Amino acid sequence: MAPAPRVSVLPGDGLNFARFAPDAGLAGFVESYWTLDVERPPVELTALPDGLTDLIFVLGARPAGYAAGPLTRPETYRHERRVSLLGVSLQPGTAVAVLGIEAVSLPAGWTPLAELAGPAADELAARLAAAGPVQARLAILDTFLAARLRGAATDGRVSTALNTILDRSGDVAVERLAHESAASPRNLGRLFDAWVGINPKRFARIVRVQAALRVLMEEPGTDLTGLAARLGFADHAHLTREIRTLAGAPPSELARRLHRDDPAVSFKRDDGAGP
Repeated sequence: MAPAPRVSVLPGDGLNFARFAPDAGLAGFVESYWTLDVERPPVELTALPDGLTDLIFVLGARPAGYAAGPLTRPETYRHERRVSLLGVSLQPGTAVAVLGIEAVSLPAGWTPLAELAGPAADELAARLAAAGPVQARLAILDTFLAARLRGAATDGRVSTALNTILDRSGDVAVERLAHESAASPRNLGRLFDAWVGINPKRFARIVRVQAALRVLMEEPGTDLTGLAARLGFADHAHLTREIRTLAGAPPSELARRLHRDDPAVSFKRDDGAGP
């Protein structure tokens, strides 16, 4: 079963954010596709750490592609002009096959995709911009990614550790994780740098906060003390501190925003969602 979509953004007024499920054959490599349309600038959008690497395409008269590594803290972006973006959120461990580099070498900021994938990146951005409805653009991305990912495989120790972290919603110690993955803690850290872009302890922290955010979105009136116990936080204060650090606001504020904006919805290809 695929993990639940991450809560990756806190949209502001004046923009439209939508998510789309990948083709079934790519579900193990692509967490979701997404679109962002700034309709009434200026607007602000806060991106949250989700443990994922993103490919981002600016559509319009001057199309361009970028890659961004995993965030380790919330970042707020201000858009002064109308813009349409199309993105791919890659599952942890996938960026190596798509970009041909170790994940740790990719900064969280936007790196021109052509620097990593060559002229094919500019050609892809142009094709996406010229395509019609969003479904046609997703089909182009399916084809591009399927070619890049043919025969791709993650180091087995990394796969085991990632699955353990996700299955336990981030509530696992690095020493136990390393033991179950047949790697020393230091070696597992090096492997995560190469394949995921962040160390296993930070990735687990992000996964646990993401689990809390999904509950806050789906159950905005949930008891925080009970939620802390359910997800393995030491107490209510520990939960609040971690959410503030990785999401930039207290749980009560995030519950209101997430319930209103519902940014983690993943749409099917044929439901007519999106721009």
